[in-house]
Amino acid sequence: RKQPQSVRLSRREIDARIRAKERAVRALVREYSGGDAHIAARLEQCLYSIGDNEAFLMSCCRPCEEMLVELDARFAEDVDSAEASLAIVQGRAGARLTHDHRRQVRFVRQSLMIWREVIRRMFKLWHLADEDFLDVADEARGGCMYALRSTGQGLHRVQAARRVEKEMRAVVRTLQGALGEAWVGSSVVHLGDHNVPNALVFIDKYAQVPRILNPVLRAVRSVRSLCESDVNIQ
Repeated sequence: RKQPQSVRLSRREIDARIRAKERAVRALVREYSGGDAHIAARLEQCLYSIGDNEAFLMSCCRPCEEMLVELDARFAEDVDSAEASLAIVQGRAGARLTHDHRRQVRFVRQSLMIWREVIRRMFKLWHLADEDFLDVADEARGGCMYALRSTGQGLHRVQAARRVEKEMRAVVRTLQGALGEAWVGSSVVHLGDHNVPNALVFIDKYAQVPRILNPVLRAVRSVRSLCESDVNIQ
């Protein structure tokens, strides 16, 4: 797996690219709107929405990609030493499971890959979550009513989400087939219970992934430069 390349641009270069993008959008709108102002406005909105989606994917999927690179570079499955072991033991340091080094490396890798795939489908999942939330009118046709309950995490709208659940099951099946290795941990999708009361709570968990990974990546990549530049650390 290759290291994703980050490109550092000056403010002038960024502004130049923004202007070029705006010119390209105007040219496409002129070409395909046929002079209709309503169509032109819709086309412009669609084009900028595509750009927003790409920006979201770049900023949110990249931390998962970079963490996978770090995992492969620093923690080989077949190298288990005291200095580079990811092994965990239930009850120690907050661990709730017992995994040897190899099993934990696979568990971390599979988790990062699931996070990445969910983020790639985030816009679709948001759309499906909206449909599930509004799908309460006709329970006989598959709609699902909700109830306000105290889940131990506050008062929540507890409601099944059949569309989001179906999509998540597809994500898990796809990854299990692509990896070609034993799946570590549970493949059960929890939705509509006290742990994950509804689709919005489920999706929000994955929206936090970049906020968790980015500080870790910055810290890991700063260690070498800090050791080289700070005599106190040396």
